[in-house]
Amino acid sequence: LKRLKKLLRGTTILRKKKINERLQFFAKMIRTCNNLYLRSFDENLNSVSDPSEVDELLDFLMEKDFMREIIHEKIKESEYPLFITDSKGLAWIVVVDEQIHVLGPSIVRSEIISSGVHNLVKEKKSRIDIERLTSFVDTIPGIPVLRLVEYAVMFYFTVKEREINISDLQYINMYADENNEERDVDKKAEEALFYASFRGEKEMMRIVREGDVEHLEKHMSKLSKYANIDSIGGTTNERKWKNTLMVGVVLFSRAAIEGGLPPDVSLHLSNHYIRCIEESNSFTELMELSRTMQRDYVKRVRNAKQEPSYSEVVRACCNYIDYHLEDPISLKGLASELGYAEYYLSKKFKRETGKTVSRYLNEKRLDRAKYFLSQTNMAISDISDLLHFNSQSYFTDRFRKEFGITPALWREQNYISDL
Repeated sequence: LKRLKKLLRGTTILRKKKINERLQFFAKMIRTCNNLYLRSFDENLNSVSDPSEVDELLDFLMEKDFMREIIHEKIKESEYPLFITDSKGLAWIVVVDEQIHVLGPSIVRSEIISSGVHNLVKEKKSRIDIERLTSFVDTIPGIPVLRLVEYAVMFYFTVKEREINISDLQYINMYADENNEERDVDKKAEEALFYASFRGEKEMMRIVREGDVEHLEKHMSKLSKYANIDSIGGTTNERKWKNTLMVGVVLFSRAAIEGGLPPDVSLHLSNHYIRCIEESNSFTELMELSRTMQRDYVKRVRNAKQEPSYSEVVRACCNYIDYHLEDPISLKGLASELGYAEYYLSKKFKRETGKTVSRYLNEKRLDRAKYFLSQTNMAISDISDLLHFNSQSYFTDRFRKEFGITPALWREQNYISDL
């Protein structure tokens, strides 16, 4: 029995050591991008991490007594991470095993952080150095909510070595049930947030209408900061997100037509994305679909503004190919679908575009392959099959001839990870 206890104790120590090593790596990885603190505590929120010169400031902002009550209450309901926001506009991510691990803070409500900290100092009647505290608060990063919840998923995996979805997180407002006026959300701040979001929406419509690819990514990053924590996760809220995205489809479609995208193309595109939205099964899928949709509309408008004015026949041919890159396409089938003779369609397409139908189809499929290589983790063989290349070796050969680089090397240089 003693040997068994000793073995179990040794196993526990080894497991804790491995968790700490993973946490240290995770903390270093996060801090290469954002100045976030990762600390570990016992069940009473006494720190078990190496001491730091900012511990006093972090403890004060964390309001440990109140935080401890919330953690103990919520962890009984679920072991999943806690995404906690407070009246100061700060967010904290908590994962619990034998210890309590806390990542944060991050600023999610920049418009109330100053008044929130001031009110906390006044309420606690603290003798903390205000100047030092204010200087420290200025160093706290403001991170989009969607990025934070992705950090929470990775944080949980680091500790538990188990995968979860964004919808599994527990979202908690520390002061949601209090009537204290100082704890209520500032209505002026809410109005400011609404108008900022409204302005952002108008700017997005301008970007779509003008095909403004240059400002697209920067603006998408700004919009993600307005994501509402309360609307993330859960079946009901997933439905709300789907409805919101469908409204976005209608707005983008209208703006794209105003920007010069042919109405039939815009209609086909909107039907495609509405179907994709309905078929999505998670919040993560919906967010990725939203980003893809925005890029797609903007780039199509840009292309419509730049490409020559093809005849109706050739434009219909190009549009059909663009929409069916993942379907088998032949000149015979294309001519039949569009109601023209093969010879007529082939000659007219070559005369106006300077390319054969086959050449145009291959170029478009190779461009689509670049998207899959950079945006997904699909195997290269699967991409080759999906886009109807005869074999992976043929796909690799065509890709190298078109871009001067192999698909594997192109992915290595251009892959966009979630982090």
